[in-house]
Amino acid sequence: MIKWTVVMSLTILFLAWSAPANAQSETGLIQDIQITATAGFEYFQRTIAWDESDETTKLKSSLFMFRPALQFNQRISLIGIVGYSLSDHGSVFCRDLPISIELDAGNTGGWLFGGELAAMLVESGDFEIGVRGEYVYYNGKEQIFEIPGLAVNGETITQPKWQRAHAGLQFTYVRYAYFFPYLRVAYDNLWGRLAVQQDILDLTGSQERTFKSRGKFNAALGMEYEPLDRWIIKGELSILPNSSSVDWGVMASLSYAF
Repeated sequence: MIKWTVVMSLTILFLAWSAPANAQSETGLIQDIQITATAGFEYFQRTIAWDESDETTKLKSSLFMFRPALQFNQRISLIGIVGYSLSDHGSVFCRDLPISIELDAGNTGGWLFGGELAAMLVESGDFEIGVRGEYVYYNGKEQIFEIPGLAVNGETITQPKWQRAHAGLQFTYVRYAYFFPYLRVAYDNLWGRLAVQQDILDLTGSQERTFKSRGKFNAALGMEYEPLDRWIIKGELSILPNSSSVDWGVMASLSYAF
């Protein structure tokens, strides 16, 4: 899993920096740098499998993100990601604790960090072909739950974390002046862990459950619209099929170019 993520990331980097090589070799300098600020929202649900077993749940996440970006020569964009997420991993059993429980923590807030690299590779008629790679890390907050039905005090402490890697090709139709529909096909992987600790007086136990997404293919249909100079509205619908179902996600954002 990590091996594939590294390979895809290196491929994206190589394609991005090699594509504009001819343009840069003529002058030896980057001629144009543009700064963009983007505020966006994303929601997705993914089927996740626990501990390499047949046990599955739905991970449902709402992401609120801010993305500052630098664009070079209108070809390469380097983008930072910071934000906040509410994530719900569903109901999961934890049997390696002093008292076995079925844990359903609901939405857990946590910070998001990451980065993105996008590059335009080829222009052909009314189409542009580009690459996009993204990595996001979610660090959920600790939650504390009282254990019901005990004669003494007892509590369960949980903390989820997950990571997502996305890399693929994007095909954009550029015939219109202010409206740019696109299709992207990508490798899309998500994996993480849930740390659980249980304290009952002097008795302490812990368990860590790992999970990963069932599907790793993402097909996204989206559009960019420029209603006013320097303002860009973006919307996207993603489909993520797996062996048992079809997951999905939506994204919307508003950008301003300085």
